[in-house]
Amino acid sequence: RALDLMDEMRKHRIEPNTITYSMIISCCLSSGQKAQGVRLYKEGLEFGLWELFKLRSQSKIVVDLHGHTENMTKAGLNYVLEDLLESYKKKKFEDYSGTELVIITGKGLHSEGFVPVLRPAVMQMFAEDFSPTLLCVLDERNSGRLVVSASDTLKWMNASNVFGKQ
Repeated sequence: RALDLMDEMRKHRIEPNTITYSMIISCCLSSGQKAQGVRLYKEGLEFGLWELFKLRSQSKIVVDLHGHTENMTKAGLNYVLEDLLESYKKKKFEDYSGTELVIITGKGLHSEGFVPVLRPAVMQMFAEDFSPTLLCVLDERNSGRLVVSASDTLKWMNASNVFGKQ
Protein backbone atom coordinates (compact mmCIF):
# COMPACT_ATOMS: atom_id res chain seq x y z
CA ARG A 1 0.00 0.00 0.00
CA ALA A 2 2.88 2.35 0.74
CA LEU A 3 4.19 1.89 -2.81
CA ASP A 4 0.72 2.67 -4.11
CA LEU A 5 0.88 5.96 -2.22
CA MET A 6 4.11 6.85 -3.99
CA ASP A 7 2.58 5.99 -7.37
CA GLU A 8 -0.47 8.07 -6.53
CA MET A 9 1.71 11.04 -5.55
CA ARG A 10 3.59 10.85 -8.82
CA LYS A 11 0.35 10.56 -10.77
CA HIS A 12 -0.61 13.94 -9.27
CA ARG A 13 2.88 15.34 -10.06
CA ILE A 14 3.90 15.41 -6.41
CA GLU A 15 7.47 14.19 -6.09
CA PRO A 16 8.13 12.14 -2.95
CA ASN A 17 10.64 13.76 -0.61
CA THR A 18 13.13 12.34 1.89
CA ILE A 19 10.47 11.74 4.52
CA THR A 20 8.17 9.95 2.08
CA TYR A 21 10.98 7.71 0.82
CA SER A 22 12.17 6.99 4.36
CA MET A 23 8.68 6.00 5.50
CA ILE A 24 8.07 3.79 2.47
CA ILE A 25 11.47 2.12 2.83
CA SER A 26 10.65 1.42 6.48
CA CYS A 27 7.32 -0.08 5.45
CA CYS A 28 9.02 -2.28 2.86
CA LEU A 29 11.60 -3.57 5.34
CA SER A 30 9.00 -4.12 8.06
CA SER A 31 6.82 -6.14 5.70
CA GLY A 32 9.65 -8.36 4.45
CA GLN A 33 10.09 -6.60 1.09
CA LYS A 34 13.82 -6.02 1.49
CA ALA A 35 14.58 -5.95 -2.24
CA GLN A 36 11.96 -3.24 -2.79
CA GLY A 37 13.31 -1.21 0.16
CA VAL A 38 16.86 -1.44 -1.17
CA ARG A 39 15.69 -0.44 -4.66
CA LEU A 40 13.98 2.64 -3.22
CA TYR A 41 17.07 3.47 -1.17
CA LYS A 42 19.19 3.38 -4.31
CA GLU A 43 16.61 5.50 -6.15
CA GLY A 44 16.71 8.10 -3.35
CA LEU A 45 20.51 8.18 -3.56
CA GLU A 46 20.31 8.79 -7.31
CA PHE A 47 17.80 11.62 -6.75
CA GLY A 48 20.12 13.19 -4.15
CA LEU A 49 17.64 12.84 -1.30
CA TRP A 50 20.37 11.58 1.03
CA GLU A 51 24.03 10.77 0.96
CA LEU A 52 25.88 7.60 1.69
CA PHE A 53 29.53 8.35 2.05
CA LYS A 54 31.34 5.37 0.66
CA LEU A 55 35.10 5.18 0.32
CA ARG A 56 36.06 2.12 -1.64
CA SER A 57 39.12 0.19 -2.70
CA GLN A 58 39.55 -3.49 -3.50
CA SER A 59 40.56 -4.21 0.09
CA LYS A 60 38.35 -1.82 2.09
CA ILE A 61 34.97 -0.09 2.05
CA VAL A 62 34.15 2.66 4.55
CA VAL A 63 30.47 3.56 4.87
CA ASP A 64 29.32 6.55 6.90
CA LEU A 65 25.72 6.23 8.10
CA HIS A 66 25.50 9.43 10.16
CA GLY A 67 22.06 10.96 9.79
CA HIS A 68 20.40 7.70 8.76
CA THR A 69 17.47 6.20 10.64
CA GLU A 70 17.63 2.56 11.68
CA ASN A 71 15.69 1.32 8.64
CA MET A 72 17.58 3.59 6.26
CA THR A 73 20.79 2.15 7.71
CA LYS A 74 19.58 -1.39 7.03
CA ALA A 75 18.57 -0.53 3.46
CA GLY A 76 21.86 1.32 2.91
CA LEU A 77 24.00 -1.56 4.13
CA ASN A 78 22.05 -4.05 2.04
CA TYR A 79 22.66 -1.78 -0.95
CA VAL A 80 26.41 -1.62 -0.19
CA LEU A 81 26.66 -5.40 0.19
CA GLU A 82 24.67 -6.07 -2.98
CA ASP A 83 26.94 -3.64 -4.82
CA LEU A 84 30.01 -5.41 -3.42
CA LEU A 85 28.67 -8.79 -4.57
CA GLU A 86 27.89 -7.51 -8.06
CA SER A 87 31.29 -5.86 -8.43
CA TYR A 88 33.16 -9.01 -7.63
CA LYS A 89 30.89 -11.26 -9.67
CA LYS A 90 31.82 -9.20 -12.72
CA LYS A 91 35.53 -8.95 -11.99
CA LYS A 92 36.06 -12.55 -10.83
CA PHE A 93 39.27 -11.91 -8.91
CA GLU A 94 41.27 -15.11 -8.75
CA ASP A 95 43.38 -14.03 -5.79
CA TYR A 96 40.69 -12.05 -3.98
CA SER A 97 41.14 -12.23 -0.21
CA GLY A 98 38.08 -10.27 0.91
CA THR A 99 37.16 -6.67 1.57
CA GLU A 100 37.21 -5.14 5.03
CA LEU A 101 33.98 -3.28 5.71
CA VAL A 102 34.14 -0.32 8.09
CA ILE A 103 30.74 1.01 9.13
CA ILE A 104 30.58 4.39 10.81
CA THR A 105 27.46 4.39 12.96
CA GLY A 106 28.42 7.16 15.33
CA LYS A 107 28.69 6.93 19.10
CA GLY A 108 25.10 7.93 19.83
CA LEU A 109 26.00 11.51 20.77
CA HIS A 110 23.04 12.85 18.78
CA SER A 111 20.61 10.12 19.84
CA GLU A 112 18.04 10.47 22.58
CA GLY A 113 19.73 9.87 25.93
CA PHE A 114 23.07 9.65 24.11
CA VAL A 115 22.42 5.94 23.56
CA PRO A 116 23.67 4.52 20.25
CA VAL A 117 20.85 3.32 18.00
CA LEU A 118 22.55 2.36 14.75
CA ARG A 119 25.41 0.28 16.19
CA PRO A 120 23.19 -2.33 17.91
CA ALA A 121 20.82 -2.36 14.92
CA VAL A 122 23.69 -3.12 12.52
CA MET A 123 25.11 -5.80 14.80
CA GLN A 124 21.71 -7.46 15.10
CA MET A 125 21.06 -7.25 11.36
CA PHE A 126 24.40 -8.84 10.50
CA ALA A 127 23.86 -11.60 13.09
CA GLU A 128 20.27 -12.43 12.11
CA ASP A 129 19.76 -11.50 8.46
CA PHE A 130 22.89 -12.89 6.80
CA SER A 131 24.08 -16.41 6.25
CA PRO A 132 26.74 -17.00 7.17
CA THR A 133 26.59 -14.37 9.86
CA LEU A 134 28.62 -11.27 9.09
CA LEU A 135 30.55 -10.82 12.30
CA CYS A 136 31.13 -7.16 13.04
CA VAL A 137 33.16 -5.95 15.96
CA LEU A 138 33.58 -2.61 17.60
CA ASP A 139 36.66 -0.75 16.38
CA GLU A 140 39.01 -0.63 19.37
CA ARG A 141 40.16 2.89 18.44
CA ASN A 142 36.71 4.37 17.80
CA SER A 143 33.47 3.18 19.43
CA GLY A 144 31.48 4.85 16.65
CA ARG A 145 32.75 2.31 14.10
CA LEU A 146 32.06 -1.33 13.41
CA VAL A 147 34.40 -3.51 11.38
CA VAL A 148 33.70 -6.66 9.37
CA SER A 149 36.99 -8.36 8.57
CA ALA A 150 38.06 -9.16 5.03
CA SER A 151 38.01 -12.88 5.85
CA ASP A 152 34.38 -12.66 7.04
CA THR A 153 33.25 -10.81 3.91
CA LEU A 154 35.05 -13.44 1.83
CA LYS A 155 33.27 -16.29 3.68
CA TRP A 156 29.96 -14.54 3.13
CA MET A 157 30.64 -13.96 -0.58
CA ASN A 158 31.72 -17.57 -1.07
CA ALA A 159 28.50 -18.70 0.62
CA SER A 160 26.64 -16.36 -1.74
CA ASN A 161 28.35 -18.22 -4.59
CA VAL A 162 30.03 -15.07 -5.94
CA PHE A 163 33.03 -16.92 -7.28
CA GLY A 164 31.14 -19.93 -8.60
CA LYS A 165 32.41 -22.19 -5.82
CA GLN A 166 30.24 -24.86 -4.29
